Amino acid sequence: MQLHYLLIGKSNRPRIPYRIALTLCLVWCLGVSAQVPLRYNHSATPVSMSMPRLAETNYPVSLRQIGGSRWVTPMMTIKTNVTELATTTLNVGVEQYIGNRLSVSIPVSYNPWTFNDNKKIKHLAIQPEFRIWFGETFAGSFINVQSFIGLQLHYLYYNVGGIKLPFGMFPDPASTRYEGQGAGGGLTYANQFGLGGRWRGEVGTTLAFSYLWYDSYECKTCGAFKGSGTRRYIGPGKSSLSIIYLTAIYALY
Repeated sequence: MQLHYLLIGKSNRPRIPYRIALTLCLVWCLGVSAQVPLRYNHSATPVSMSMPRLAETNYPVSLRQIGGSRWVTPMMTIKTNVTELATTTLNVGVEQYIGNRLSVSIPVSYNPWTFNDNKKIKHLAIQPEFRIWFGETFAGSFINVQSFIGLQLHYLYYNVGGIKLPFGMFPDPASTRYEGQGAGGGLTYANQFGLGGRWRGEVGTTLAFSYLWYDSYECKTCGAFKGSGTRRYIGPGKSSLSIIYLTAIYALY
């Protein structure tokens, strides 16, 4: 009410000229806009323009806005593979930015469960992967999908049996339990896209080569030992339908 009186006036109160009022509003708007970062056209950056750097890191500050609030530098993502969760396998992964169009992903999978009739797909696996992006790392949107290829290594310890596994990985998994280790590599192709804010999605598949060595047992609890063996597997590897959270280092402008 006091502001209303000052602007439009009352017979017993002094008036403020409209030019002064407009000037005050303009100054206030300029003060607010100075605190909001302007949108930055990354593709229009002059080549000679030096990018600002954070004191605690050697990475260039990427002038990208996440969540519509602050300019940030995406450095690392945390992810989980929904397709593995669907098979009762716990998993988590991190992906580290190491340069423009380059990143390293390290997922870890763990399944400790034994089901009825001693059925199990117990395993512990680690699959580091070097990724080469066709576009800017972590920069995809829901429409502007970013693709990459990955060169993967993997190591796993497993104890599986009583469950029919696809692609002929073991000779007789439905009636035999296999306990052993494996190592190998693979080639991944995947697409990553934005889901809003810092959330992202990823869909991809891997062509894998694995060398497996194992002991085999009758598919019962404490079943009789059947023998040892090795196996070479070439075929589809881990498929991914992942939910990703983009962590960031904030840099305000």
